[in-house]
Amino acid sequence: MIGWEYPPNITGGLGTACQGLAQAMSMLPDVEVTFVLPTHYRGEHEPAVNFIFLPDSNTSNQVNRSTCIKAESASDWPGTYSGAIIPKVESYSDRMLALAESGNDFDIIHAHDWLTAPAALRLKELTGKPVILHIHSTEYDRAGSLPDQEIVRIEQASLNSADFIVAVSRFTKACIIRDYGIEEGKISVVYNACNTDRQLVNSGYRKKKSGIKIITFLGRITLQKGPRYFVEAAIVAGKENHNLQFVLAGTGDLLVEMKCLVEKSGMLDRFYFPGFLDPDEVNHLLLRSDIYVMPSVSEPFGISALEAVQAGVPTILSRQSGVSEIISNFELVDFSDVTTIASSILYFAGSDDAREKLATGAHKELETISWNKSAEELRAIYANCHARRTGGTFLLIDKRESCQFG
Repeated sequence: MIGWEYPPNITGGLGTACQGLAQAMSMLPDVEVTFVLPTHYRGEHEPAVNFIFLPDSNTSNQVNRSTCIKAESASDWPGTYSGAIIPKVESYSDRMLALAESGNDFDIIHAHDWLTAPAALRLKELTGKPVILHIHSTEYDRAGSLPDQEIVRIEQASLNSADFIVAVSRFTKACIIRDYGIEEGKISVVYNACNTDRQLVNSGYRKKKSGIKIITFLGRITLQKGPRYFVEAAIVAGKENHNLQFVLAGTGDLLVEMKCLVEKSGMLDRFYFPGFLDPDEVNHLLLRSDIYVMPSVSEPFGISALEAVQAGVPTILSRQSGVSEIISNFELVDFSDVTTIASSILYFAGSDDAREKLATGAHKELETISWNKSAEELRAIYANCHARRTGGTFLLIDKRESCQFG
């Protein structure tokens, strides 16, 4: 697997998804996972996963396996997306020659999003091995109507050149077909999951609290995640119900704007801005939240919604979210319908029974979702890529149709 970030060094769902998939794939009896990263910051470790950390052009030409290439500051870690990101992506691609010459044997190149696609395709060029491109989000998801055209160009070329494409939802598959003109038969859907080993439901804390209800937003404070719609709906709901308090957790380019919007409303004392949270802090927040709101403008999947479900938190979710394809017990809203979002917050804040019903129903559905299931589906896709080289047949995972590959 060619990755860009891995826990504990993550900016969002991409690293979390990579960890879930790598862990589950490594447990399959006939699969060995090697996870490649552009640098070794600190803490990336899985007992069953092999890690390779590639040096940059200023250090060594030697591939380094599970040891620190160089001690870098947090701002230097590529996952921070600081500075010019495209030169970092190009540099990662250039370093594939060292990997190809290192003697590491592999059968499939599995890349995650545009950040790693050029590196994966360079490695394919050097080794002849097939590339599976796993799309967790596209530039149109992240930037809406003002995409970075250079990133779009990279995505288009990568989607065209990949041997097969995995999308995290039917929503994302449809976007790839519509926005990039990719043939439907080249794309399969494999859903994300969450770490179901953790038992997070703790409704006792919520029942012991006073009448105060905590309404939470958790994610990057960027256009894609719809923080403005959360803040505007929170202001409306907060003016009607003075027992509501709001958490806007995360960092991003819209954070200062959101704080100004809250300050202008006169409700700054009822909002909390904790910044970026690590996994333990996320769990702590969700266990103390009464309602989770995710009004994403375009959400390919939405692992944080599953984490809210796991913590027993009823969730208000935009219709433009892939996770709603596998969990039906969400309160679905249009992301920009501030009035309906505010009304939903007020309704669930005022009804213990409604919150309990929504949370319990979603948690029951969560029992059927696992990274192990996703890994089995990916393993079949890996086998299909091998079959392509011999003109064999394959099975489209999301449609269960036997088709000729290639």
